[in-house]
Amino acid sequence: MEAEIADGDKEAMARAEAEAQALFEGELQGRLSGFGSAEQLAKREYTLAELQEQGVEAARLLSPADSTFETVRRSLLAATSLGGGAFIVAFHPDPMDVVRLAIGGFFAITVDRVVNKGLLELLVVDSISRAVNEEYRSRVVQHEAGHFLVAYLLGLLPKAYTLSSWEALVRFKSPNVQAGCVFCDAAFQRESATGSISGRSLDRFICVALAGASIEYVLFGEARGGSSDIQQIETLLQACGFDQRRASAQVRWAALNTVSILKRHRDVHRSLARVMERGASVGECIAEIERGLAQGAAAVA
Repeated sequence: MEAEIADGDKEAMARAEAEAQALFEGELQGRLSGFGSAEQLAKREYTLAELQEQGVEAARLLSPADSTFETVRRSLLAATSLGGGAFIVAFHPDPMDVVRLAIGGFFAITVDRVVNKGLLELLVVDSISRAVNEEYRSRVVQHEAGHFLVAYLLGLLPKAYTLSSWEALVRFKSPNVQAGCVFCDAAFQRESATGSISGRSLDRFICVALAGASIEYVLFGEARGGSSDIQQIETLLQACGFDQRRASAQVRWAALNTVSILKRHRDVHRSLARVMERGASVGECIAEIERGLAQGAAAVA
């Protein structure tokens, strides 16, 4: 399936996705006991006070702000300015050439942000951040492993993942070049297209979307990545006609539920993140999850 995804054949992708999901929900589910096995909290309206009693500070989980990108962006701007100043001092170029170069650079940045939605800037900043900031690199791995694990435990089959913007661009040739996981979610997409999303599908989507920020919160005490995930959730709930109170209740339950799942399976997540960082295939990642779950069950027994 991963080879078909890499080739970018949409029909092959859809066919492989349907076959894989059917296989997991059918004959393989008995052997892969972890798929869709998550124990979930009762679905009800939780208050912020109840979340705090369970050790979840909503503001630190649901308002991610990654300062790494902005720091690297400012550093690049400062380095460019210093480099330009040094070039002018050393070579005394024609003033009009300097003006043309400045205008050209400004135009290129504007085109990238307007036409490419900042694709080039994202590629550059993400690549530099990964190269110079070990914490950033680690957070991305932990974040994506959180998405992968929660999806699998909730019965949503992962079909690919990337850990960098460059890898996403090379593999998927898509304008969306953020690191991330891709899932076999054709059924959800059909429901979304018809405007009739089941409660089960909605619950699962939101929990999976929150899983990256949730594992960052569990491991580091706050989420820095996941702002786009939060925006997706808000957009979906608005499209479903949720008012503010109902939307907040849905998100609070999902946040508490997802954190609970990840805390329960913290060791499995740790081993999954390790193999993902090494570039394991989706199949190898699933095998690692099943191995970790089996070891945990044996330890309890």
